[in-house]
Amino acid sequence: MFSNAWQYARFVSIKTTFIMFRYRIATYSFFVGLLVHACTTAQGVHKIIEDSASTETATNQLSTEPRSQPKECPICLEPFSDTDQKVSVDSFHDFHERCMRTAMLTDYELKKQGTNEPGIVVATEIEFWCPMCRGKITNRSFCTQVKQEIQLSEVEKYIQDGYDPNAIRVAHEHTLLHLLARQNQVKVVEKLIAAGAELNAVNSQAWTPLHSAADVGATDIIALLLARGADKDAPNDWSWTPLHLAVQSNRIEAMRLLIEKGANIEAEANMGFEMQNGRLTPLHLAACFGHKEAMQVLLDNQARVDAQAVYGFTPLHIAGLCSNIAFLERRHSDREDCIAAEQAKYQACMDVLLGAAADPTLQNEYGQTHQALQTVEVFDPKLISLFK
Repeated sequence: MFSNAWQYARFVSIKTTFIMFRYRIATYSFFVGLLVHACTTAQGVHKIIEDSASTETATNQLSTEPRSQPKECPICLEPFSDTDQKVSVDSFHDFHERCMRTAMLTDYELKKQGTNEPGIVVATEIEFWCPMCRGKITNRSFCTQVKQEIQLSEVEKYIQDGYDPNAIRVAHEHTLLHLLARQNQVKVVEKLIAAGAELNAVNSQAWTPLHSAADVGATDIIALLLARGADKDAPNDWSWTPLHLAVQSNRIEAMRLLIEKGANIEAEANMGFEMQNGRLTPLHLAACFGHKEAMQVLLDNQARVDAQAVYGFTPLHIAGLCSNIAFLERRHSDREDCIAAEQAKYQACMDVLLGAAADPTLQNEYGQTHQALQTVEVFDPKLISLFK
């Protein structure tokens, strides 16, 4: 094919040049394509960002704009007038007050038909739902008002039918007075008392209606029951008085009212059925639950700061033990994230007690001061069960 070596060398040179030329074109095409793709993608991303920003702006504008006022009631479909009583039951729906009340009463009647419980029990425990979206009604004051109307109606019906208000017992042997005392419904409770409801009736745990009211801080009911002669220091099965329960639940105003009315600030109680003769005063309980403000209220009313309970524990000993890291890890084994906050809470309680001249040198029956209890790592099982 080639007559000499020179011709072969010339052919190879031309072929190589042609191949390199084609390679350069392909390479240039590749990079140009890549550049075009990058620019197109960048434009797309930029457009997406712009669209997202505009959508977010529109959403923010929408959320800050006030909700448009509806022109008609969704129940009766009649327009709202300037003189209509209107009620907003959730974030989306407004109704005529009369329509909403009728719907709630209908809801109550349906629930009452579907249970064997007395109507007053259903009225006390019922929750109301929006008739449009079935969301829970958030207008608590209106719900309370309607619930009280139902409760009053039911109590009047029981009285007219000749029922004994002490005969109806519900869960845990609560009387109607126990049940309604927790609702802070003064008018309904007054009706029951007038009908002969026993002020010091006890349930299965020996709670009186005053215990129930103190536990939830229903100060209006507490004042009413005490004014009618309820026993302010009645002990329950653990020897807890209403004041003990108010302290445990940190109901400050209920505490103040009970103390003002003469509740025994040094009443001694147990910590469970297995721990009899616990000698725990309300101040011991405040230390046990870390309620600093409750503790201050008790101290302001001359509670004994160094009162000794079971095993010689003073409130300062209890606060010291409850601030112990090892003890807190046992007490809150399922919530390790709260240990630091709990320790700070009990440290604050110790500061209050020491500020009230608690004796830091007092030892319990184990020979421990409150400072020793803050660092001890081995505990008597009885202490674990007592203050867990």
